[in-house]
Amino acid sequence: VSQSRYATWKSGNYPQTIVFHEQRLYLGGTPNEPQTIWGSAIGLYNTFTLGAKDSDAIQFTIASNQYDELVNLSSGRYLLPLTYGGEFAMMGSTTTGITPSTIRTMPQTYHGSNTMVPLKIGKEILFAQRDGKKVRAVSYSTAEDANTAPDISVLAEHLLQDKVKESAFTQDPDYVSWWVMENGDLLSCVS
Repeated sequence: VSQSRYATWKSGNYPQTIVFHEQRLYLGGTPNEPQTIWGSAIGLYNTFTLGAKDSDAIQFTIASNQYDELVNLSSGRYLLPLTYGGEFAMMGSTTTGITPSTIRTMPQTYHGSNTMVPLKIGKEILFAQRDGKKVRAVSYSTAEDANTAPDISVLAEHLLQDKVKESAFTQDPDYVSWWVMENGDLLSCVS
């Protein structure tokens, strides 16, 4: 890890989320910089030295009209920063991907996410809404040219009163997501 990042990331100020996306390691959401995302140099997962070359490490802070503490990152069609205030798509150009000069972040939906690690199922990413009482599925809509996140738990709201705490996914013999509730109940959802 570059010396400047090593000095920043220390006890009490570690990033709370991590993901690999397009040959970079992304980290984000430290207590001191809760809206900032760092991406390693391409193919060099412990190098975070910033520069102007497309392959150099990157740093980006999500700017929005509200406090948007980053709680999760997920890799899909785009890099998806999930915050307490909403869901974003982080992208670059169509030819180079995310680089120091092409990085841009666009808000997608405004549901907010809790700290549970999202599940990647097919072309969707499932996450628990900020209050933990709804499960949403992020997917790309060609009609809207953006991600949407419909509530997939709308017919089972009575089962989610005790907040989702953790999740897991199995794909054989069927696609089933498993949801551990704060009261210890285990729920399943067949996709």
